Amino acid sequence: MDHSSYGADRLTHLRIIVAALVGGIALLALGISASLPLDYGDVGTARALKDIKLMKFSTSGVNFPR
Repeated sequence: MDHSSYGADRLTHLRIIVAALVGGIALLALGISASLPLDYGDVGTARALKDIKLMKFSTSGVNFPR
């Protein structure tokens, strides 16, 4: 038995390519399904963020509103 892929025939190379494609597609499908959110929650009760006034400080000690 030769453990090198150099001496393999065309069918063996085709099997390796098909196995790699099936594995890649399975991994891609698993990654996509894992990243999809399962529950959106209650979208109607979202609260707005409070607007915050930022202050700019100077070396003279006077605060200037932005």
